[in-house]
Amino acid sequence: MEQFREMLDKILKYLSGTTNYQGFDFDRAVFWAIWLVVAAFLTLLVAKVQLGSISRTAKTDSIKKFTDDFFRDRTRDILMLIDYYALKFRSGDIGYGEDNRTESFPYFLIDESIVRQMKISPEQQEKLINRKVYSAYEMDDFLLGHLEGIGSFEKQGLLDIEDVYTHFDWYVERVWEDAEIAKYIKYERNEEPEGDDIYKNFEYIFNKCRSFEQSKNKGELKFWWKFKWWLFKK
Repeated sequence: MEQFREMLDKILKYLSGTTNYQGFDFDRAVFWAIWLVVAAFLTLLVAKVQLGSISRTAKTDSIKKFTDDFFRDRTRDILMLIDYYALKFRSGDIGYGEDNRTESFPYFLIDESIVRQMKISPEQQEKLINRKVYSAYEMDDFLLGHLEGIGSFEKQGLLDIEDVYTHFDWYVERVWEDAEIAKYIKYERNEEPEGDDIYKNFEYIFNKCRSFEQSKNKGELKFWWKFKWWLFKK
């Protein structure tokens, strides 16, 4: 036992000692400390790469889910009507009888004259014409809620801006810039006492997609654009 302790003591003294090598003192304790730091850094680097791979897989799954939920017949119909300016925002009062109380009900009126000019099947034309309106609730559920969710998920890092731009930029831009949608969002924000945050994530992803597009057109590096966005827009 005593011999083992002596041997261990010699090993520790050697590892932590100093050696003169060609006129220079080589401190082995410092060497091992540096090596441990390097090893820890390499371990963290490997872990980051592995986590990045997992994160990328998770983001790919998320974008697929959003794509599957977004591109459905009901959403496609609304997008087509928006693209051809066939939806008009309106609101009407609902009365509650003797107490003289009324409440405003927002909706989107389908312009029949425009629908009849669309080169779509007669069955689809009649379906849209017979529908007559989309309520604001349907607009939220079928379209605007998806765009708000995309903005929220990207903001949390669950979606990548490049994926959002690739898959949804045209829809984000077209819908946000539509005059009737703008009227509805303004209406909703004015109706609520603290309504300024209504569809803020939708507005956020519109601005971020536009900034990303401008950066791409200038040929800027992505990391430089990300830094500028974080510094000035976040």
